[in-house]
Amino acid sequence: MNDDIKKQLTHEMVNLTNVFKRRGFQHHQSHQNSMRPSEMMFLSQLSILAVNSEKGIKVSDLSNHMQITPAAATHIIDILVEKGFVERKSDLNDRRIVLISLTDSGQETLKNMDNKIMKKFGGLVEYLGENDSRELIRLLSSTFDYLKLNENDN
Repeated sequence: MNDDIKKQLTHEMVNLTNVFKRRGFQHHQSHQNSMRPSEMMFLSQLSILAVNSEKGIKVSDLSNHMQITPAAATHIIDILVEKGFVERKSDLNDRRIVLISLTDSGQETLKNMDNKIMKKFGGLVEYLGENDSRELIRLLSSTFDYLKLNENDN
């Protein structure tokens, strides 16, 4: 591939990525009770980790899984507690440990969010068809692999 084509394709990818960022942010902000994408991701990850735990999840376990600092996790938890989506409980065996779990409202919000996402992406799959959907998945997976391999390059 010559340099001009590489440069043109690179610009098109950057522009398209920026469009996706703007559109995704606006969609989530307007349809999810003013929840930020980070808050929605946090709820989703908490739900996944809490599947096998009736008591809840330690903040440290959640922050390790999400690869964020405990302070960042605590900040998001504070917001989600205030919104009524998450609750803190003391561990019955060790009162020093605080466990985090979804409230009924948090579970309902997550369920609604999942339904909307599945509807949106289901529409995309119908629009693209099976072959293009599989190709998009293949390309996005390759993109993710590339970005992961090069995440330390600045």
